[in-house]
Amino acid sequence: MDKQSEKIIATFANLLEKGNWDEATKASLQSLHEELKKNLHRNQFKLDRTLKDKAIAIRLLNQTISDLQKHQQLLEKSNQVLYDQKKEIETQKEIVEEQSKQLANRLGELQMSYSELERFAYFASHDLRAPLRTITSFSEILGIRYLDKLDKDARTFLSFLNSGAQQMNNIVDALLEYSRVGRMDDEFKETNLNFTFERALYDLRKLLAEKNASIKAAELPTAMVSKGAMRKLFYHLFKNILVYSSANSLMVKLRCEEKSRFYKFLLTEDNNALEEVFPSYFFEDFRIDTPGGFPDKGISIAICKKVILLHYGIIHVEKNDKDVTRVIFTIEKK
Repeated sequence: MDKQSEKIIATFANLLEKGNWDEATKASLQSLHEELKKNLHRNQFKLDRTLKDKAIAIRLLNQTISDLQKHQQLLEKSNQVLYDQKKEIETQKEIVEEQSKQLANRLGELQMSYSELERFAYFASHDLRAPLRTITSFSEILGIRYLDKLDKDARTFLSFLNSGAQQMNNIVDALLEYSRVGRMDDEFKETNLNFTFERALYDLRKLLAEKNASIKAAELPTAMVSKGAMRKLFYHLFKNILVYSSANSLMVKLRCEEKSRFYKFLLTEDNNALEEVFPSYFFEDFRIDTPGGFPDKGISIAICKKVILLHYGIIHVEKNDKDVTRVIFTIEKK
């Protein structure tokens, strides 16, 4: 209790003690005196409590202000880090955009060079036909008119000449076929690949009969493809098997698995004859020294790869868990 309150109570007690009061008044004043003491004590307690709570509140407020200041500093540091990261991202974005432009320009240049190379291959192959016809014609005339006048060595040389001319003619045909893959007349259409497959087999009917071979396919999909290019793909894959396999009575099987974004084709042979025709590196790159020493096999590989690239797919050779060689290729869904 503060001094002023104590002074009031003491004064009141002194008056009560020295005053000439009757009993009733004195009792009433004593009761009032006690009530006054209680009220003063109660008010003093409330005041002390209020002052204590105020001190606690001030401490809490100061602590909160201190915490807020720390959070403000952390926020400012975080903002600075974010700003620096944003600047770094913007710098990287500018670098990526510049690199993308350079890549687009490079791709454009490559596409132009590739198109020019295709045109060159087309015209060069076409122009080679005239001298080849001349060589073939005169070698035939030489054989007809002077064969009986030629000795054994000369006849052998003439045979080599005819064989080389025919081989060169086959290579020219293959180059022309390669240059035509993906040209304007090879537009993409909804195509039932079962029909395309059957057409390729029809083109190979003589070879199939000679090798007593069977090529069968499970149900193939209808897909958005270049019909002519897919026919070339089937034709060259099957022709490689029929021509370059030493086995007879081949049992070749083709099936397709539909994935979310592409079709996956698997080509196998019951007696693992594909191992001889398609080594593991077969489709990795263009090889002049193709397996088996067949001079036109490299162009056949190139045609297959070009058709697959035209359809945004991949082609490769692998062995399954039973060590059976199979050719796997994909084409993108459109």
